[in-house]
Amino acid sequence: MRKCVLTCAAAAGVVVLGVVRGGVAAPPPVFGFETRYNTANPPQVDPAGTRPDGFFPNGGGTTISQSTAGVTQGSFSLQFSQVMGATFTGAQSQLLTALPMINDPITTGLSFDLTVPADGAFSGNFARIGITEFGHNTAGNFPGDAQTNGDSERSIALAPGKYTLTIPLIARNHPATFDPDVPFSSIFKNDGDPNNMIGTGFQFYINKSNDSPLNVYIDNVHVAPDYLNGDANLDNHVDLTDFTLLAQNFNGSGKAWAQGDFNGDGSVDLTDFTFLAQNFNKVRGQAGTSAGGPGAAVPEPASLSLAAIGLALAARRRGRAATA
Repeated sequence: MRKCVLTCAAAAGVVVLGVVRGGVAAPPPVFGFETRYNTANPPQVDPAGTRPDGFFPNGGGTTISQSTAGVTQGSFSLQFSQVMGATFTGAQSQLLTALPMINDPITTGLSFDLTVPADGAFSGNFARIGITEFGHNTAGNFPGDAQTNGDSERSIALAPGKYTLTIPLIARNHPATFDPDVPFSSIFKNDGDPNNMIGTGFQFYINKSNDSPLNVYIDNVHVAPDYLNGDANLDNHVDLTDFTLLAQNFNGSGKAWAQGDFNGDGSVDLTDFTFLAQNFNKVRGQAGTSAGGPGAAVPEPASLSLAAIGLALAARRRGRAATA
């Protein structure tokens, strides 16, 4: 089952801590590399195509292909190979279906599984992976891109093995305003601001020294977090259904995510209720807005109802403690 992961900075982006969403199906990846596309723009599904999830090489000395090696989910992975002299090249896709999730303000990064083969460990000076999103401004006359900043890149000069890495979606700068270190979600949004961008493509790039070839496999790419805290039934919407699941298990122990334990400590309490309340009426993958539409706030009656429910739950907990 896929884990909702936290990145340990000391481990240079290698995940060492995760919380399993117990009792529910794992979310689908935003890129799984199971489907081949042709070279049309926009790309079209084609079993005879050569582009897994539409990915193709961007730069010389690079091969991008679908592979059965390095698979951690499904049947295929993406193989990313660079010759010794290649330095900064990418695996680029013009498939746009994943961009709403990637550019959701709730999304803080992309996590993925990386496999370094036993015979392919990088022996050069440095090798780092990052993300670029391509686009144009809302008037359609200013092409540009956003590239992850240096702190968000992850080293892949690693020993042979399987790793889960998370790349924070923080850009070096806004391509129009030049504001530094800004989230991708503050750049790619069709909000009428002529400076902001509409996404037209996505790539993983690998920036390496020219003293060694590199060969790795990427699979099971997820947005992080996969789901909103408070979304007990994982339907991408935090609503009264989720509250009902929490309320039914409130003050209980030995519980899982689907029963309202959103922080993974085994119990359902006011901490979990707080997570739910903070995201109440939000929809995952739709710009993080409430169900009322783009930019809509949580309706005040709902907020008041949640506050009242929170007080009732607190009183219920105190009552149980008093009679224990």
